[in-house]
Formats: sequence, C-alpha cells, structure tokens
Amino acid sequence: MSAAREADYDSPAMLVAIIVAARRAGDRELERDARQKLLDRHGVRLNFTHAAGDRQGVPHE
Repeated sequence: MSAAREADYDSPAMLVAIIVAARRAGDRELERDARQKLLDRHGVRLNFTHAAGDRQGVPHE
C-alpha cells in the first residue's frame, strides 16, 4: 500500500467513519482499535450521545 493511500486510512474522518460502522455492526474490537488510533495519532476522543428527542422510553408530550 502506498504512503498516500495509507495516510487516507489514518485521516480523522476515515477513522470516525470506521468507528461508526464498527459500532453499528457490533464489532467491538474494530471499534476499539480505531478509537485508539484516533486518540494516539490525532489526540481525539469520540463520544456518542443521544439527542433529547431520540431517547427511548421517554414519553413524548
């Protein structure tokens, strides 16, 4: 793999996309690895939250 191509896979945007896809697929190991790369290489921690209206079990009035 070329250095430019390898750099594409290590961009913050690509790592976030991998984390989201792994999370949706239930692949905890891939999610953990991508999160660690994102932190080590870019100093970024990613947290997922729910929008106030999207929480399950909360009555909507």
